[in-house]
Amino acid sequence: MRSKTCTLHVISLCLLPLLTAGCLSDNLLSDHPDTPTGPIEIRIKSSIVGSTSATTRAETSPVEKGMITEDMTFNVKFARVDATDDGATPTYSAAYTKAVSGTVTSKVLSFTDPEYYQPDGKKTKLIGWYPAVDTYAISADNVSTVTFSVDGETDIMATPLKEGDKTSKIESIAFEHLLTQISVKVYATDANTKALWGGLESVSIAGKKQTCVLTLPATSSSAETKITTKTFAAADGGVLPLVKKAADNSNIEVSGSIYGTGHPLDLGENKDAAVLAGYAMFEPVAGSGDISLTVKTVNREAQTVKVPAPSGGFVAGSSYVVTLHFEASSIAPSISVTQWIESTEGPEVTV
Repeated sequence: MRSKTCTLHVISLCLLPLLTAGCLSDNLLSDHPDTPTGPIEIRIKSSIVGSTSATTRAETSPVEKGMITEDMTFNVKFARVDATDDGATPTYSAAYTKAVSGTVTSKVLSFTDPEYYQPDGKKTKLIGWYPAVDTYAISADNVSTVTFSVDGETDIMATPLKEGDKTSKIESIAFEHLLTQISVKVYATDANTKALWGGLESVSIAGKKQTCVLTLPATSSSAETKITTKTFAAADGGVLPLVKKAADNSNIEVSGSIYGTGHPLDLGENKDAAVLAGYAMFEPVAGSGDISLTVKTVNREAQTVKVPAPSGGFVAGSSYVVTLHFEASSIAPSISVTQWIESTEGPEVTV
């Protein structure tokens, strides 16, 4: 009898640690309102302002190049700062505490190494950007900046500043495109004009190969404050080649090679048969400004084509189709406003 009693006690003592561990594990992983003292992981619904539906991409996830839409998986970075008190207007340190990496998948942002709200209920602020570059810096006077290279192929996006805590979580966050985008199509008046010019070798945009520096809002800024300071500066001569890819990021090829010198792209023989020559994303152009294209074909010297801005300018987050009509002695551009990926045609003008 004594032996049975002892055995029962041993079983009871063995089970107790397991039951206790199970309870602790549930508390650590749960964000249920009934367990407010446990760590609450930061996971946020994500979207992209003005995004269209994604096209099939020619690369695996996460996407690192091309136009980003909210159905895609892409890597991001965020600057984080935590409040040091729980007053009605919390106090934050003058500098962001750290930059953390994350991924947006199925329209949900999660961090590579899980980030948690402060366990004592104090607030946290976050502000994010794409691409997830490592050029985040804090100056001696606590100004935080992120530097990007504008290569025509890489989207640049940023979020507003968001604030939350474990009981008032950040429910959603939206990335906003900071660049404008054009796609270029080409065609000749007829077969004779097409032969006169020869195939297309290249299109480039003057002054648009740049660096872009974003200055993050001060940590004391109110929630929803957007990045307003964006500084663009010319880099590597400033000439931005058109990205010789389609919207799905597949190469535009001639005989198995990306078109160019030695394997030019045939011009379409009429407007309805205009051929896509590529796309580029670059600094927006305000007001009535224009962009200057340099166009090179096999049989002609490089030509400069001025493309006047549409009403309102070349706007961030907007996309435009520029159609180049090759006439006997000149190139006439037309432009139409479109969705970030989808396209429609517009009126034609002669320059």
